[in-house]
Amino acid sequence: MRMPDSARLIDPRQIRVRPIHRPNPGEVSVPSAVRKPLLEFLTGEAGVGTARANAMLDFLAAQREAYCPLRSELKPGQAVWLALSAKKHKPPGLQFARRILVPVVLTLSTQEERTRPIRDLKALNELHMEQVARVCTEAYLQGALLPQVDLQLLFLRSYSVVQMLMQNYMQLNQVILPTPGTILDAGTAMTHKHIIITLSVQGHLTRDIARLTHHTPEAVDAYLKVFQSVLVLYLYDLPVDLMARVTGHGRYLILEHLEIVKEHFPDRNAVKGYLRKQGLEIL
Repeated sequence: MRMPDSARLIDPRQIRVRPIHRPNPGEVSVPSAVRKPLLEFLTGEAGVGTARANAMLDFLAAQREAYCPLRSELKPGQAVWLALSAKKHKPPGLQFARRILVPVVLTLSTQEERTRPIRDLKALNELHMEQVARVCTEAYLQGALLPQVDLQLLFLRSYSVVQMLMQNYMQLNQVILPTPGTILDAGTAMTHKHIIITLSVQGHLTRDIARLTHHTPEAVDAYLKVFQSVLVLYLYDLPVDLMARVTGHGRYLILEHLEIVKEHFPDRNAVKGYLRKQGLEIL
């Protein structure tokens, strides 16, 4: 695949999107020409009480309003999609949380993108990288996440190509796109710890890292705490197995952090300098 060398950064602050209004039953008026025959069927043939039948119609009308907004409410290039809720839902009595779908509005293409000349595969990949980044961000701002299988359907690219487009975009812009793999740690996704640590080494503050990576400040600090613990133990030449024992993390995770150490710190003095900037007293 011919991947582009650059891609426009999609800034969440520039995205003007709002969650679809989820009306309560009774808020949506049902035309009498529609309500009357349905009410007659429910009460006459289905044996449902009048009050319950009206409640059912109000509920269905509210659901239709939420999942099927009017075309006049959408801009050209936008579509309504059912995406995974970014929140975990655990009903009482169930051992595991379940995923639910929520309707979101996605901007698949803009006027500028529809008129942009695409002369080769590299240009197409650049366009799709930016579009994938935008819809992932739009979905997240509406409380939902788009798995790669959904992106495959939306942009008619294979699963492996979508994965390459997303990874290349994140590498080029040093950001983390909000997906089930990065936000919920589901599936195989680009390691977000690497980007978070890289941004910290570059001097970014926790709040900026949280904004760029779609993580909470607490989650960012948790990643950095583990990394800084490994750095301290690295200075004292502890073996990998002992590092894992002291930190309470697996050996593979420790090795991942040590690879990051080699990438960013040419010597031990550089490690000490970074730790001092983080407020740690190192002799």
